Amino acid sequence: MKTVTSCFRSVAAVFLAFAASVHPQVFAQQGSEPDPGKTIIVLDASGSMWGEVPGGVKIDIAKKVVTDLVKDLNPKMQLGLMAYGHRQKGDCTDIELLVPPAANNHQDILDAVQALIPKGKTPLSDAVLQAAEFLQYEEQKASVILVSDGEETCDRDPCALGDLLAAKGIDFVCHVVGFDLKDDEKRDLVCLAESTGGMFLEASDADSLMNSLNTAVETVMAPETSLVLVAKAGEGEGALSGVKFEIFQKKGAAAPLHFGNGGAFKKAVDPGTYFVTASLQDLKADAEIEVPEGKSTTHEFILKATGLTARAVYVEGGEPIEKGLSWKLWDQPKGTRDRKTIAFSYHAQPKFVVPGGTYYLGVGKGETEVEKEIQIEDNQGEDVTLVLNAGFLVAIAKMTEDSDPIERGLSWKLLLPPNTEGKREQYAFSYHGETDMIVPEGRYLLKVDYDKSSAEQEVEVQAGETTRTTLILGAGTLTSSASLTEGGEILEKSMKWAVLGPPNIEGKREQVAFSYDGKPVFKLPAGAYLLRAQYGEAEAEKEVEVKSGETTEISLVMGAGFATGVAYYAEAGGDKIDSGGVKWTVLGPPNIEGKRETVSYQTGPTPKFSLPGGSYTMKTVYGYGEVEMPFEVKSGETTEVVAVLGVGSFKGEARLAENSPDAVQSGSLKWHLMGAPGIEGKRKQIAYGTGPSPQWMVPRGDYLLRLVLGEASTEKDITITAGQMTQEKLVLNAGLAHITAPADLGSTSFSVYPLIDTTEQRRHLAYSTSKDYEIFLPEGKYLVELKLRQANETKTLEFEIQAGQRSEVSFE
Repeated sequence: MKTVTSCFRSVAAVFLAFAASVHPQVFAQQGSEPDPGKTIIVLDASGSMWGEVPGGVKIDIAKKVVTDLVKDLNPKMQLGLMAYGHRQKGDCTDIELLVPPAANNHQDILDAVQALIPKGKTPLSDAVLQAAEFLQYEEQKASVILVSDGEETCDRDPCALGDLLAAKGIDFVCHVVGFDLKDDEKRDLVCLAESTGGMFLEASDADSLMNSLNTAVETVMAPETSLVLVAKAGEGEGALSGVKFEIFQKKGAAAPLHFGNGGAFKKAVDPGTYFVTASLQDLKADAEIEVPEGKSTTHEFILKATGLTARAVYVEGGEPIEKGLSWKLWDQPKGTRDRKTIAFSYHAQPKFVVPGGTYYLGVGKGETEVEKEIQIEDNQGEDVTLVLNAGFLVAIAKMTEDSDPIERGLSWKLLLPPNTEGKREQYAFSYHGETDMIVPEGRYLLKVDYDKSSAEQEVEVQAGETTRTTLILGAGTLTSSASLTEGGEILEKSMKWAVLGPPNIEGKREQVAFSYDGKPVFKLPAGAYLLRAQYGEAEAEKEVEVKSGETTEISLVMGAGFATGVAYYAEAGGDKIDSGGVKWTVLGPPNIEGKRETVSYQTGPTPKFSLPGGSYTMKTVYGYGEVEMPFEVKSGETTEVVAVLGVGSFKGEARLAENSPDAVQSGSLKWHLMGAPGIEGKRKQIAYGTGPSPQWMVPRGDYLLRLVLGEASTEKDITITAGQMTQEKLVLNAGLAHITAPADLGSTSFSVYPLIDTTEQRRHLAYSTSKDYEIFLPEGKYLVELKLRQANETKTLEFEIQAGQRSEVSFE
């Protein structure tokens, strides 16, 4: 199969769609009721109806809402019910009109819905088309209400179908309720509704479904003043395509009030008399039409047109194919860059009305497409038969010769004969239990995959005939589960499984399958494997033998326990550390070099590790605090590791002067926290930070806090208490010097020195080549030296820094 291109699946709620239509408010108006025409509900009874939404299973919700609403149906409403996918699996022709549209048949509809059991595929587009054709949508007013919960599965395009119904329908409308749809599934539903003049409504549960359906029904039943124009080639013919309609206020009016294109055109208008024209190439017709209030008035134009009538057969001389065809008419041959579609149809024997010329007619059925060049003479009809030269390929797969066919989980590929390079191109694919492909006559290679098992077979398809084949996978099933202890509770979550093949020549095993399920099921070719399970850091494995057609059940004992952690600031039982910044590392026993390997790692306030039974060390780190605690893990038990970090919080603040009203906000601040002096009198840096307000978590104890900003610095002895916050304000007793030089001085540089320097060589504090330079300096007097490089000249200025002040130093 080429691919499924549409996102469209009507669901049982489809039926609700119209059941909800029975809301009593719809009939509250006095006087005669408008004639809504006939309506058919298209009901999805495929497997998707077993899905759940808020409130329960879709099919159950559908039945309940129908039961509640059907009693309110207007007995005069001519309503019918069509279902698909309710009789057998994998059949795109499983479409049935359960209740023909008629008045007083509402109990029949209710009984039919209650008896439905979702089973099969979703031939949505064909079902909608059949419903429209049963309603004689090309001849009279007709409506369909749909509720969609997914996508078409029978290779049809609902959007293109909407265009077709709109073009050929006399007064046809399709309202769509999107039921529990994802965003990427709405496009085709919106297109189908809008192209037929209908509404797209959304529902996510039973209540919103009810509201959306009532809205759709009220729209169907509401009186409407409208004009429907239809153009046909003759009495009893279908609507033509490509006709231009114009509606004028009166004959002789300069410009039309409304205009449209297609075979049928519907427009809501005010009551009154209108002059209307229809034209197709050189063919024209006109009429004066009276439109009464509250009614839909239809007028047919007969344009004596001729064109192309087409049919398709499987083999030369065979019977015409009656359904499931997709036709297109192009202006240029396949492969042409700017080729355009002139017309399309899903009818078995369509009729295209087009000007004389050369066209390219294509038809598709299943996986087969053919195309033919057609020459049409002006005002002359052509009758063309396209030969598909195709047959049917029906295939099933079994685990063994005597086992039942596999119904789901299969992946089929149909490959063409090898090309000149020996490679086979894929022609079609399927994911159904029984693949039913329509392919051109010839030889193919059919392959099927089922989990990790596969089989293939050469097949030959003959035109007009059915080729049936069965592929034997020769596979078995491996099911597995794991528990912490022998006979313990099965582990449902956090499992990792791997199935490894036999060792190769180097002794290595290749992974052939994996799963993260609690109880995985593997479909594997018969043979020997190694099954390996991992739960946290615990592992278990076992050699297994998989036999064709049999199920091998394996249960592994992980022999693992749990370790949890809780951290405290100062003492056990005190304030817990409830922060995601706590780091927990599980270390194994020392190796021969005395080093401990990392077994596992987590962050957060409450870690939980799955570990094999044994002895470990828990390393807990929070900020600059760290502690290690030994612990034991026993199989099937939980051990709690208590970590007392003995840490307190520090927060710093910097000010330029004691009396400065605001803290320094510079990002250039540098903070150093130094430990106690060592045996050589040196201090080790414990923490470092930048910015206006550093905050650290550090172990309890005495420290030296140092702050640096530019050339200014200060330090202070502080004490950190576990479980408490220490806030310190450090005063730099410094100011800011802003040094500038004229821009036209050429290449320059600044050097800053203390004005009073008792050292033999003047101490250089700062240097810059910028003509606009800022530097923080301790309170005092300074000398700045400006060098003019090109003039080989030096200028100096003296300036003073006061704590908390800004000093402007300019060589202007």
